[in-house]
Amino acid sequence: MKIGVKYPRYAKYNNDNGNETYTDGAALGKAIKIDYTPNVPDNVAYADDDVAEEEHGVQDGDLSLDTSDISDENYSTLLGHSTNTDGEIVANEKDNSIYVGFAFYARKIVNGVNHWRAIFFPKVIFTEPSESMETKKKDLAFGSHTLPGKIRKNLAGDWKIEKTFDEEALAAAWVDSKVGITSGSGSGGSSGSGGSGGTGGGGNG
Repeated sequence: MKIGVKYPRYAKYNNDNGNETYTDGAALGKAIKIDYTPNVPDNVAYADDDVAEEEHGVQDGDLSLDTSDISDENYSTLLGHSTNTDGEIVANEKDNSIYVGFAFYARKIVNGVNHWRAIFFPKVIFTEPSESMETKKKDLAFGSHTLPGKIRKNLAGDWKIEKTFDEEALAAAWVDSKVGITSGSGSGGSSGSGGSGGTGGGGNG
């Protein structure tokens, strides 16, 4: 049984002549909901009125992160926007989103025992979110921030890496290691400082 999701973390993806690393690891708000859908093409070749060959490997994927908050720094960094001397975020038509590694973990219960499934996407690119704002009503509704993205493959062809842990702290530490966060305990939600990133690599782009 899957219960909850938390601890979204990301780091800038770097590809220096095939050397894939991650830097500037940081928290990405507090997770409300994370959806991802692998895109699997249905490539089938027929011969003699039957299936001769078929391929169903994942090509890429769609990702959606609902988070409690997207800070100005995260927003401008992920989407390639600039900040001027007045502290204003300027979104220009020529801005390009950057590739990042993205990780999180979720709790699940198996036979009454808690486990924590940690997931790392080696190469993700987030895109400009849609926004909806409305006036305050009698019954206050708290809004979330939905950040859409695309899952890509790294140089090795990996699109997802995951591991299940028996302790939550170990899952948090694994997530931190993937995005190069080395400061803090790994379970307190601090952004930490960036590093070179863990295994899993970035992508070819």
